[in-house]
Amino acid sequence: MKLSEDVEISTRKGMTFAFNHDQNRIVLKASALTGKEAVYVNDQLVSEARNIKTHSVHVFTYQGTTYQIGLKVDSILKGKMTCTLSADGHQITSYQLHYHKRKSNKFVELPLIVLAGAAMGIGLSNGMITHWMAIVFIVVVAIWAGLSVKGQWVCTECKSAKELQV
Repeated sequence: MKLSEDVEISTRKGMTFAFNHDQNRIVLKASALTGKEAVYVNDQLVSEARNIKTHSVHVFTYQGTTYQIGLKVDSILKGKMTCTLSADGHQITSYQLHYHKRKSNKFVELPLIVLAGAAMGIGLSNGMITHWMAIVFIVVVAIWAGLSVKGQWVCTECKSAKELQV
């Protein structure tokens, strides 16, 4: 899913952050599944690493300029992350991503889940359903609850450290 001209996020392809500085195109590609991160300058690989931490930094020199590109996951549960590019110690730009969940109608969903759980409990205690049927029911409800949380990724570009919302 393309969030902006320079930011793309996908479950299969991972995250791509692109920056422009001194007529160079600097791209960070990161996979949340494998932890592989790669930094390219004008399509040339300059840094590569595997990372499973919530913060990573790539430091490299290109045409006499020392660059630092960092990816920080601020909150896994809230889906907040920041990718920042600095050149010679000065921040060039930063992208902040967060997952904006849609509001759901809990007044309808919660009573349905409670009612279904009560029916399952009564059926289980009376021998009308088996333990396996109860487990399948719980798994189906958990998958349904996970898939019903919909939202969208929002990307904000910050040109200075003052603009960053920590």
